[in-house]
Amino acid sequence: PDEIKRKENIARGKESFWEYCLLRDPNFFKPDRLYQKTICDTMQALYEKRLYKPGATKPCDILILNLPPGAGKSYIASMFETWCFGQNVKNVVITVSYNGLLAESFSKTVRGAIEDKEIAGDKTSYAVTSFFPNLKIKRGDGAVKKWSLEGNYMSYLATGFDGSITGMRGNIGVIDDPIKGYDEAVSERYKEHCWTFYKNTFTSRMLPSAVQIIIQTRWATDDLAGMLLFTAPEDCYELKIQALDADGKSWCETLYSTESLL
Repeated sequence: PDEIKRKENIARGKESFWEYCLLRDPNFFKPDRLYQKTICDTMQALYEKRLYKPGATKPCDILILNLPPGAGKSYIASMFETWCFGQNVKNVVITVSYNGLLAESFSKTVRGAIEDKEIAGDKTSYAVTSFFPNLKIKRGDGAVKKWSLEGNYMSYLATGFDGSITGMRGNIGVIDDPIKGYDEAVSERYKEHCWTFYKNTFTSRMLPSAVQIIIQTRWATDDLAGMLLFTAPEDCYELKIQALDADGKSWCETLYSTESLL
């Protein structure tokens, strides 16, 4: 019975990104954290080209995800990338972080998850390869920020807004929190740098059918997310989760209590 249940769980995880997350890390992903399910379901809809705004005739290809600090947005994005590779090993992911150091950390998280093994004999342990056993880092092609999976010429590139994107084009692009604090939020020069990098560098390396995820804690109306919503509203789907809801309560009491937020 345990083995039958496990096979059923694996089948659900292959089909549903939310179920995949619940099984991969039950300590962080919990059924009562409904905001997590909303994020996971929206990301999957983006990937499957069925993310529509009300009244739209074509799906959005840019997901703008606005979350409070500490919501696990980078972690959820890294999980999403591993799930996408499981859907199609030919996917090519480009991730842009605030700087090169964070880009390296993000890349290590994704690559490490693919390399991790499940705990032998533990029926509750699920690694990435429990769901997608064919995923394997290509031997000799596993640099920190640029690596490939077996079966694909090039799979992953991570860079910072202080770096460049060369030698590959992706069909999944993720930009993770380009603004980290007050200094960048009030710097017109830095915000212009982010916008120029996005227009001239990032989008030039995206394939025509690519989807993009912009993950950002909002600091200013003219930050990267704000500029995209202003210049290409028909292409963007905004998922906004505020730290305090309409009743003044925390969006997730088990992560941050209302008292601590206030």
